[in-house]
Amino acid sequence: MNWKTAAIGSLLTVLISANNDANAAQSVRTLALGVLRIGTYFVNPPFEYLSEGKNVGFEVDLMNEIARRLGLQPFFVNTQWELILQQMQDGLYDCIDGGITTTSARQQMLAWSTPYMTTTLSLVLDSKRTSQIRSLAGLKEAAVGVQPATTDYDGAVTMQKRRQINPRTAEITGEKNRTPKSFTPNSEVPNRIVQATIGGLE
Repeated sequence: MNWKTAAIGSLLTVLISANNDANAAQSVRTLALGVLRIGTYFVNPPFEYLSEGKNVGFEVDLMNEIARRLGLQPFFVNTQWELILQQMQDGLYDCIDGGITTTSARQQMLAWSTPYMTTTLSLVLDSKRTSQIRSLAGLKEAAVGVQPATTDYDGAVTMQKRRQINPRTAEITGEKNRTPKSFTPNSEVPNRIVQATIGGLE
């Protein structure tokens, strides 16, 4: 079973353990005095998304509470998944969130909070349009959509190497850390891994 854990990426590991006291804001160094700058992307329900023009979601509530306990004002910056890890390394945010999976490679780049959620990697298909697919073997002739630069993408590449997706005709389009090419679910793109932006753990 491919277990995945979500955590907050941060260079400020004190964020999760800080107490709510008068000195909390003074004990945490942030990019701007009194402000917690949070990088995320509001296309990822139920973690963070826009509803009637407002930032809502589980991680929005979580980060608001963390900021409150630190005596800081939360400031959310809407960016793209494909850019957010590098932007965090470049020092554009105090922390990032977005249902982000912790991996050994990502742990080498940034400090992370204790994971607060565990889930698994899943495949979802339209049984009416793809009634012939009853198992992983059926994916050899199917179009599989994955988001670039994610653990889902890595999983699809692994499936390709295992010949669960036909390696002779399969094609990974685009490049990691680039904006994904558009994907129309009704288009016929056989025998390819097609990169498309989808929700879920990254």
